[in-house]
Amino acid sequence: MEERRKVEDLEPTETVPVDPKRETIHFPWGMAIIMGILMLCIIACFIVVMILGPVNTASTSSAISSSAV
Repeated sequence: MEERRKVEDLEPTETVPVDPKRETIHFPWGMAIIMGILMLCIIACFIVVMILGPVNTASTSSAISSSAV
């Protein structure tokens, strides 16, 4: 209640001192870890797709039909 009075009694140019014990900013480590895991999954999927490559269905079907003849 006393802090609220301090804030209300301030002039527009004054500031309230920050109490480091009560007003701390924490880095969101949980979100950073989740984003890192998702980035690794995206990179792994990209590498798998690049290694496997697109399957050319026209060349494989023509090879199958020519070998059957």
